Order: sequence, then C-alpha cells, then structure tokens
Amino acid sequence: MGLQEMFCFPLGLLFGSVLLVASAPATLESSGCSEKEQQVTVSHTYKIDVPKSALVQVGADPQPLRDDGGSLLAPGEAEEQNIIFRHNIRLQTPQKDCELAGSIQDLLARVKKLEEEMAEVKERCSAQLCCPGAAGLSRHCSGHGTFSPDTCSCHWELGWEGADYCAYPACAENCSGHGVCVRGVCQCHEDFTSEDCSERRCPGDCSGHGFCDTGECYCEEGFTGLDCAQVVSPQGLQLLRSTEDSLLVSWEPFSQVDHYLLSYYPLGKELSIKQIQVPKEQHSYEILGLLPGTKYIVTLRNVMKEISSSPQHLLATTDLAVLGTAWVTDETENSLDVEWENPPTRVDYYKLQYGPLTGQEVAEVSVPKSSNPKSRYDITGLQPGTEYKIAVVPMRGDLEGKPILLNGRTEIDSPTNVVTDRVTEDTAMVSWNPVQAVIDKYVVRYISTDGETKDTAVHREQSSTVLTGLKPGEVYKVYVWAERGNQESKKADTKALTEIDSPQNLVTNGVTENTVTVSWDPVQAVIDRYLVRYTSADGDSGEVPVGKEQSSTVLTGLRPGVEYTVHVWAQKGDQESREADTKAPTDIDSPQNLVTDQVTENTATVSWDLVQAVIDRYLVRYTSADGDSGEVQVGKEESSTVLTGLRPGVEYTVHVWAQKGDRESRKADTTAPTDIDSPQNLVTDQVTENTATVSWDPVQAVIDRYLVRYTSADGDSGEVQVGKEESSTVLTGLRPGVEYTVHVWAQKGDRESRKADTTAPTEIDSPQNLVTDRVTENTATVSWDPVQAVIDKYLVCYTSADGDSGEVLVGKEQSSTVLMGLRPGVEYTVHVWAQKGDRESRKADTTALTDIDSPKNLVTDQVTENMATVSWDPVQAVIDRYLVRYTSADGDSGEVPVGKEQSSTVLTGLRPGVEYTVHVWAQKGDRESRKADTTAPTDIDPPQNLYPSAVTQSGGVLTWTPPSAQIDGYILTYQFPDGTVKEVQLGRGDQRFELQGLEQGVTLPVSLVAFKGDRRSRSVSTTLSTVGARFPHPSDCSQVQQNSNVASGLYTIYLHGDASRPLQVYCDMDTDGGGWIVFQRRNTGQLDFFKRWRTYVEGFGDPMREFWLGLDKLHNLTTGTPTRYEVRVDLQTASESAYAIYDSFQVASSKERYRLTVGKYRGTAGDALSYHNGWKFTTFDRDNDIALSNCALTHHGGWWYKNCHLANPNGRYGETKHSEGVNWEPWKGHEFSIPFVELKIRPHGYSGERVLGRKKRTLGENSRTF
Repeated sequence: MGLQEMFCFPLGLLFGSVLLVASAPATLESSGCSEKEQQVTVSHTYKIDVPKSALVQVGADPQPLRDDGGSLLAPGEAEEQNIIFRHNIRLQTPQKDCELAGSIQDLLARVKKLEEEMAEVKERCSAQLCCPGAAGLSRHCSGHGTFSPDTCSCHWELGWEGADYCAYPACAENCSGHGVCVRGVCQCHEDFTSEDCSERRCPGDCSGHGFCDTGECYCEEGFTGLDCAQVVSPQGLQLLRSTEDSLLVSWEPFSQVDHYLLSYYPLGKELSIKQIQVPKEQHSYEILGLLPGTKYIVTLRNVMKEISSSPQHLLATTDLAVLGTAWVTDETENSLDVEWENPPTRVDYYKLQYGPLTGQEVAEVSVPKSSNPKSRYDITGLQPGTEYKIAVVPMRGDLEGKPILLNGRTEIDSPTNVVTDRVTEDTAMVSWNPVQAVIDKYVVRYISTDGETKDTAVHREQSSTVLTGLKPGEVYKVYVWAERGNQESKKADTKALTEIDSPQNLVTNGVTENTVTVSWDPVQAVIDRYLVRYTSADGDSGEVPVGKEQSSTVLTGLRPGVEYTVHVWAQKGDQESREADTKAPTDIDSPQNLVTDQVTENTATVSWDLVQAVIDRYLVRYTSADGDSGEVQVGKEESSTVLTGLRPGVEYTVHVWAQKGDRESRKADTTAPTDIDSPQNLVTDQVTENTATVSWDPVQAVIDRYLVRYTSADGDSGEVQVGKEESSTVLTGLRPGVEYTVHVWAQKGDRESRKADTTAPTEIDSPQNLVTDRVTENTATVSWDPVQAVIDKYLVCYTSADGDSGEVLVGKEQSSTVLMGLRPGVEYTVHVWAQKGDRESRKADTTALTDIDSPKNLVTDQVTENMATVSWDPVQAVIDRYLVRYTSADGDSGEVPVGKEQSSTVLTGLRPGVEYTVHVWAQKGDRESRKADTTAPTDIDPPQNLYPSAVTQSGGVLTWTPPSAQIDGYILTYQFPDGTVKEVQLGRGDQRFELQGLEQGVTLPVSLVAFKGDRRSRSVSTTLSTVGARFPHPSDCSQVQQNSNVASGLYTIYLHGDASRPLQVYCDMDTDGGGWIVFQRRNTGQLDFFKRWRTYVEGFGDPMREFWLGLDKLHNLTTGTPTRYEVRVDLQTASESAYAIYDSFQVASSKERYRLTVGKYRGTAGDALSYHNGWKFTTFDRDNDIALSNCALTHHGGWWYKNCHLANPNGRYGETKHSEGVNWEPWKGHEFSIPFVELKIRPHGYSGERVLGRKKRTLGENSRTF
C-alpha cells in the first residue's frame, strides 16, 4: 500500500497506540565541536490501527519471524488492519567533524517536532472524542456486554440484549484476547502488556535498561541484547608501549560507563589472573610488576550499573629483560672478542650487530645463549686499527629485547715480511710490507749482541730504511712496529748480520810440482776460520780450511805445470768475507811408469804415463851396453813409441823426459831385451774321438826344448815336453766332440819364443739308453742320455710300418722330446743322433706304441623333461665299442653300450629338473680310452591347473598345482589393458596369488613358469576378467560402495558423475550401512581449526586424520544435482556415543556466503543443527552472524553461527570454557569439549546393507596380495 493511499482515510479514521521513544538525548553540545565521537540512536515504532469500516484495506504481508521461528506480531495483531512502522536510526559522526554537527541538530529538531505532532494526534483520536456522548460510557451495557468504539455500541454477552450503555467503560480491544477486563481496565496475561494487552511483554521487561515495543526491547545507550541485560563491549583495545615489566594499554572511551574492569594473566596461567578497576574518565592503563619476555592475555570489560560487558581480549608481550654489562675481552688486528652477562629470563639466542663507527654497513650474526652465566662471540674478519660499534640484542622467538651498545677498536696490524738486504760491513737495508691501518709513523729499533740499542723513526708512507754505523761481522736484532698516538702494533723482527772484512797482502812461495805455500795478513773481525780455494784454468780446484789463529797454509795435491788462482777469505758461521786472490804456477812433473813391451827380435815398444803439466814434447833415448844408441822426439799428446832396428838378444837402456820451452822435467829410465824366433807351419791330423797328432817346422835358434800345450774352451788342458830334435807329438786322453787349441813354442833357459797355435776337434759320441714313455693317443715322449760332446742339436726321426714318418729337431741341452701328431694305436720306430755343424754322431733307435684316442666334442641336446640325446665325434683308433654312463648328484645312474660305428645315443627314463653327469669312452680288448664328460640337465616340468577364481570387480585369485621337479620358485606375469606388463616372483611354496586394485570389467592375460636358478619351465597361461563396474564414475561414496568397494578409506569420486571433475574423499563404508562422504573429523586436537575464510572455503587437513573438506566442495556436492543428501553427525567420548541425522543437507554458493539448509532431525544426540538452519558461514576474518561480536573469534572456530551456537564442532579442541570447545549443546552442554566428532553426508534413504551382502574374503596362508 502506497503512502498516498495510507492517508486517504475518511475523517473517522483512528490513529492509536502511537509510541515514540528516543533512546538517547535529543540534543548536542551547542558550544564548539567535541573531540569525542557523537553517537545518537533513535528507535521509533508507529502502530496505526485502521478500522475495518475504513475504505482502505491493508493487504496481508508474510509475517516476520523471530529468531526462534515464531511471529514478531502479537496474537490478534495480524487479524486487525494495522499499519506498523519501525525504524532504528544510529548516527555516528566522525571525530572532530564540525560540518555534520549542524545537520544532526536539524535532524533531531525534526524528530522532536514529529513526536509532538504524533502525541497531539493520539490525544485527539481517543475513544471518548471519536464517539459522541461516550463520556459516560461506563454506565451503559450494564456489565453484561462490551462497548465497541468502532460502532459506538455495546456487544452484549450471550443471553443479554438491550440498548443501554454499559455501567463501566469497556476495556480497549477487549484486552486483545490476552487479558481480563476488570471495571474498564485490562488485567493482562503474564506475557502481555499495554492498556489493551496487545503488546507482547519483552524478555525480562528489558531488564530496566530499555523500553519494550511489541515484544522487542529498545535498549538504552550502553546496553544491548534481547533483554537489554548486556553491557556493550569496549572497543579499540590496543598496546601502546611495553617494557620488561609493564604494558601500557588503551581503548576507546565510552561516556556511559560507570568504570572499566581490566584483568590480565600470563598466557596459559588463567589461575594467576588479576583484576583492576579503572575510572571511567581514564581510557589507558599501565600494568606494572610483570615478568619480562612473557605473553599476557589482557581483558577489558565495560561496567554499567554493576553489570559487566563481554570482554575484549588483547595478547601482548613484555620486553625481554635488559642484558647486564657487555665488554670486549680481547682485541686483535682483525677480531674483537665480545662477552656479556646472560639475563635472568629465558632467551633463545642473541643477535649481534656490528659495523665501523664511521660507516653505514652493519653485519649481523646469531649467537646461541651459553649455559654459563655469560655468553661470548669472537667477531672476525675486521679491519685493523678500526673502531666498531657493537649491539647485543636478546631474542626469544621473534621478540627482540633491548640492545646493549658498546664500542671496540681492533689493534693496529703489524708490519709483515720484514727483511734485511744490501748488507755491507757497516750498513744494512731493512724493508717491510706496510700495514693496513691508518698510522702516524713506523719505528725501527736495532740491538747489537753486546746490548747497544738505537731507535729510528720512519715516515708512515715509507716501508724501508738504511741502518748505518754498524760494526763488521756483528749480528743485530731489528724490530719494526707501527704507531698511532699511544697505540702500537705488535713488533715484527728480523736479524741483520754485517759482513766480515777481507784478508790482505796475499802471497805464494815454496812452490814444487804439486805444492804451494800461501800466506796473508790476518783480518780484524772475530771469525771461526779462513777458507783457501785454488782453481786451475781447466777447472781443477780444491778448498782448505785454516784455523782463525793462522795466516798461512800449504796447498798439496796440485797438478804439475799448472797455474792456479788462489782465493782466501774469512768465515764466521755461515757468513763470509770478500775473497782475496793471487797466482801459483807449479813445476813440470817427470814421466812415470816407464815400461818396454811388445818386444820382438828387432823392435821394442816404450810407453809411459803422460805428465800432468802442459808441455811441448817428450824426448826418448836408448843405449846398449856396447855403445849402440839413438834419440827420438815424441809428441806431447803421445805416451809411447816403437824403437826399431834393434839387434835380437840385446838389452837396451831407455831414458824418457818432458820438455816445455827451456824447462825440462827429471828423466825416467828402463831396459828393453829382444826376443828369440817362434816354430812355424803347425798342423793337426789323424784325429779320433780322444786322440790327435800335432807337427811343426823346427826353429832356427839354438834352444833347449819344445813345449806343446792343448786347451779346450771349457778349461780342459794339458802340456807335453818335446825334444829339441823332434817336430811332432800325439795328444791322448782327449774328450769326444771337443775342439782343442794347441800351442807350440821353443825354450831356452827362462826365455821363450812366441807361441805357434792351431786347433784339434775330436769326433762326436752317439746318444745312449734311448727309451719311450708317457705315450698317449697321439704323442710319445722319447728320452736318452746326453752325449759328452759339445753339439748343436739332436735329431729324432720316427717311422711307422705303413710309412708314416717325421723328423724333430731337439736342442743340445735337452735329452728328451715329445713326438706330436702320431696316430692312435700305431707302433713307431724312433732314431736319435747328435749333430754339430755338418758333423753327426751314430744313430740310436727304439719303438713307441700310441694309446686309443678319447671321444671328442661330447654334447647333449634335444633335452626334455625325462630324456636327453648324447653325441660325440668318433675316435680314430680301431675299437670294439663305446660305453656311456650317466649319474645324478643324488646317486641315480645308468650305463649304456654303443656300437663302434655309432657316435650318439638317447638316454631315457630320466627325472625332470635333474642335472646328470654323462661320461663316454672307447674300448678295445682290455684297453680303454680316457673318459669324455658333459652335463645333461633335464627340463623343469611346468605348473599344472592354472585357474582363476573368486573374481570380483577389482581382483581375483589364481591357483595352481606344483611341478614334480625341485624348483626355487615361480614367475607370474600379467598384462594390463594399456600394455603394461607386471612380473611377480613367488616362493617355491606358493600355490595361489591374489590380484587386487584392478580396474573393473578388464581382462588380464596371465602366464606362470617355474624356475630353478636361471632355468625356467614351459609357460602355462590363462586369463582373469574382473566384474564390470556399475558406476564407472561414481558421484558419491554410495556409488563407490555399489561398485563393490566395501572398505572405508580414500576414494576418487566425480562431481555429478562428470569424469573431468575428480575429487578425492574419505568414504565411511561401516557406519549405518556405509556410503558416507566424510567432510569433517576431530579426534586428536593436533590440527588447529581456527582458520581464515579462504582456508575454510578450500578445505584443510588430512582426510585420513583430522580435516575439513571445504565449503566449495560441499556446495558442489549438494547443489546442481537431483540427489537429496542427508547429513549425519557422530559424537563419541571415551565411554559414550551419540548421533544426529537430518534428512536433508545443502550448502549454498559463495555469493550467499555458503548458507546452510538442513531438514528434519532424528537421532540420540539432540537437535543442535536446526538452530543454525538458514545461516551463513562465519570465520574470524568474515563475520556473517547476527551477534554483536564475531562468533568465530569468540568461540575459536568457523561455523554457520547465528547468535552464536548450539553446535560448535570446529571449536577449540579440549577447551572446557563455556561455548569455546567442541560442543553439541543438547548432548553435553556448552562446557564439555567432545573428543570425537565426524560429519558425513550420503543420498537420503540410502542403505548399503543391501550391497553385495558386505562379505569380505579371507585368503589362505600361501596367498600373496598385489
């Protein structure tokens, strides 16, 4: 009905029951703008009763509902034609906003005027004014009827009638059916009020802190709640400042408050709570006497009329305790060792920050807290001579304590690589690497061994200096350090040793062929010794130490005729003076070891050792006793000469000397006697194995005898004297095959002629004791005694009766050989003889009979489970037959004769899977060949009766019977539809195998073989086909269960059966027939459910443990499908359990803030969820409830909160504080946290008890599961 229609009433229109209440003062401060926020709340209710006789009809609107589902209108109110206006105006002006103050003044003035006009209308529209003559209405209707203002007449009671007015005024609206009219005044029933009992009484009559309008309380400012019994909670509680032992907190001021109640306690220690009453004028408070580094829960309540509001909480932490003193305990060039006292409170670790005092860069390290009273850290890698600022900050978790600040300066670094060089007898240069630090200067100090000290300052830019005025041969200690102000670096040191002075006036005298005397003036320095070195031009040298007290020495072992350079210097330790030098030429030496040799009848060779001196020539002079003489010049490089033209048998005296310029060496001398002549044309003939005849031409000289000597190469020798008149002799007792060297010479007295020589080779002897042994099929060993003669080789020749022959060369050192390539079973004649060059001994002979040969290339093939074919190459020898024997490891054996013409046989009656050893040999008479052998492993027989059974939608069982062979195990192979092949190795005792987790409606080829080692039996095969799935893409757990999945666990479902929208869920297949999608579980408290909106939308946790599936998933599951889902809540304690089921469950979209819709309740836990029906989801960061505060924040969870809850399954686990734990109020109330809660949905009316009988199979002990 439009506004214009509402006021087009006839004049008889009545306005009644007009109520106007302002719950806050309707005026503002007139002077200036208040710095406090201005809050004005105006609540109005207008009720206009339209008589039924009016021309305007009021259409019926849907009745507004209370929170409990009842009507907001009083009984009878909907039956009347009433127009009701309600509005609540809450004005909040911004702080210090002067422009809006005037607007609010105008608005309040208009509201006041409206109130006055409505009061005037109410007064004019009373029943006495509307009905003429109604002033005395109390006299009419005689107490037997009810006066109606609408018709200005009496409505008589049953059985009465008449036109008189009632005796008393009638009660308004006949007390609206909610009271009794007594003498014109309504006595209202308990739940109703007002003069006509038309208004429902408010809860607690608004507790005296508001006014009631049609059953609804309009609270005074500062009070809230359905019954105005609650005080408005404080706002803006915050931490302004924290110290080690105090927290300064503040809050928004509230002018209506009587005082504030501030309480605080350490986190987790609720029993230590303390309370403080804070005056209303004060809106901050500093809490003192707290523990350092401790988290406190601070709670603030507004108190009005001795009523406390709901609390506002603040978590605040005091600062960590200030550390004690910190100091630097050790300073080096590039490090500072910092130490500090540990505070009395808990500290996890320290941050240590440091950087140059003048720079911006700061480094930071974490330092563990020491278990000792003090902690320390060595800061390394610093710059020398630099001052650093250091801060030590205690840490506990992410909380920083107040730092301790201190400074530290590193030491100046020391000069490095200090060295001395260019040292002389009285100076030395000192140099070093400059320091890194900024300094004023360097200081160089040098100290002699006798304690004399001198310091020298060096400019900071220099890194070397020259020390002067030093003493020769002195060791000085040199120190170098850097200085800046009164700070010094560590001293670097080195040594400087000055040089020793050199010997003077060096001379040589007393020179011989190999000695020289050297003398000099002694040095002034204190020394250990002198060293004298002499060197020739050609590199001959030597060195002689001389005592420090001496000034001369004799050099010996010099070479004659050589000019030596002589150097002399002084030495102390490893220090030496400069060298003084002179020259020393030695005399020429005399030739030595003069001898005459190679003397013949008319010549003699004279030789000597070369002199050492450099000369021009040698002179050789020879002289006989009878005066025959001569002189020969010989070159300086030669050391011999041949004297010719001498007379035989004469003794000469020979002199030899060296000459250089006009200088000559001393003369050396010797003698040279000439020889007699030698025998000629020496020959040997008539040679046998042990004799030879030797002959020669006689000599011309007069002699006493001839001597004949014969010698073999290996030292066998003899000597024979022959008369001077003879010219031949016979040598006897010689060895065969030996070549002798024969010498013959003449002798007279003790003088002998030169020897004449020839050779005499004896004949070779024949091999002895020839035998043959170690005869095989095609070889024979021939051996003999070796001959005595020295030979080149032996020859061995063998010949058979049918002409087969061969010849073998054998080394001279050997006395046997192996004849190869013989024919089996043949007798050979063997000859052996020795040979040297083209000379041969006589032949020795014997016979050799070869063995029968063995079968070759023995193989087994065509092997089956109980037979094997054995074949071989036939032997070469003539035989009677073959024999074949086979044997197994466990003693199973047999022997088979085979004809001589055959080369194979078949072994039968063998056992499967057994390895046999097979021997084959040839036989002739009582002679047998060697045995040939091989192995014959029979095949493994395959498993039997491979058969599938117990086939389901996801698997089946394969069974078989074992083979008779001994095996190691089985290999089972099966192939998936996508071509993937799976191979499983089973034990020897397995006779069945279970396949699980297969796809539904697939066929798998299966094959099975037995194996032993690397050997396999023949393959047996079959196929296994699983049962087809009823629901290829199940949309929920009920369809998963109908696909024969009977175990609870994780499964993949598909939203609305769409294969492109998979979703993994936990399916409960056990509770009440199963088929439930579990979307929430609480059972350990390990997972925190106090999460943000986004997290509740997406879901969190592990579906196998504690989790929340997610609002988006619940919306997608329960909407957009014709399936109607029911929800079940399972609750358990240690000894009790209960459940609640609602026959419908739906979660709206994110646009509707995931509004909850549930149906009719049944169960044992009590109905807690209907209270939340139709409400949006709330988290601590998304407030969608109707309570003044955020229910998720105050009740530690996320839920479909209303004005908060009767169910709080996502509350704080284990919390027993009122309504903050895991609650189901109808079952355990608000102060019991339920340890196990599980929420789940499934299609309405589904029962899995009918699905496959829910039978589960138990496999035998030998089964294997995949």
